[in-house]
Amino acid sequence: MIFKKKNKNIIKVVHYDGLRGFNQDYPCTIEEKDDSFEIKKIKPEMVVTLPKNKIVRIDSLNDNEFMQKYHNTLGTNDKKYYLIITYNSDENAENQIIFWGTSFEAIKFNKLKYKYNGNIGNYTL
Repeated sequence: MIFKKKNKNIIKVVHYDGLRGFNQDYPCTIEEKDDSFEIKKIKPEMVVTLPKNKIVRIDSLNDNEFMQKYHNTLGTNDKKYYLIITYNSDENAENQIIFWGTSFEAIKFNKLKYKYNGNIGNYTL
């Protein structure tokens, strides 16, 4: 087989912060499975599984918005976009995993954001 069919559930990203064993600015992939996300680092291969039921929210910000919100400074790269996944750890503490990508990935980031932050159903305050 010469051509391999692309998996539409895989997003190529660059790790920014939040995963042990992953260096900052190291390329990796996020694959959406039925009940989890698999985050894979390449060379040496390492897989981190994040169950979907632990996700609190997913956010997508451009560089300027991200730098203002998380670093209280202005961003300098208008072509970089961030994916911020907030989840509950086993100790029930909120943690974040942050990735960045280009404008091509930003479209996929926004799709994830709206998919997981959309309609949440009924609840009581």
